[in-house]
Amino acid sequence: MFFRVIRIVRDVRDVLRVGSAVDRLRQAEGAGRAVAVVQREAKFRRRRTIGARHDLRGIIRVVERLTRRRPNCFRRVLIEVALDEAAAVETIRIGLRAGLASESGHVWLDPMDTPDSRYDVKLSLTPR
Repeated sequence: MFFRVIRIVRDVRDVLRVGSAVDRLRQAEGAGRAVAVVQREAKFRRRRTIGARHDLRGIIRVVERLTRRRPNCFRRVLIEVALDEAAAVETIRIGLRAGLASESGHVWLDPMDTPDSRYDVKLSLTPR
């Protein structure tokens, strides 16, 4: 239990540090470049267990809310990829729905998070 608390505290620090950098990267460089950069840098991170990845996802969501950032699934995926070597080697899925002004798409990691809703277009970004 003690080691999990230490890991969670460290993960909160890392999410705060990486979150701002990921936001700047995805806005300035675009999706393809942002994915390539975070995947490359994730090779220097540790590989997490399924439980640790679940904790990391929760931390990312809480930090997003506490920093009052607008929810953004692509940002969350990029942060997870940046902080976990296992996530960096997974396929990033992008689903798009036609005709919607907001909430017209979703980004998720395969296979950990497969959304239930259907999309008109599905794209996959595989690691290099």
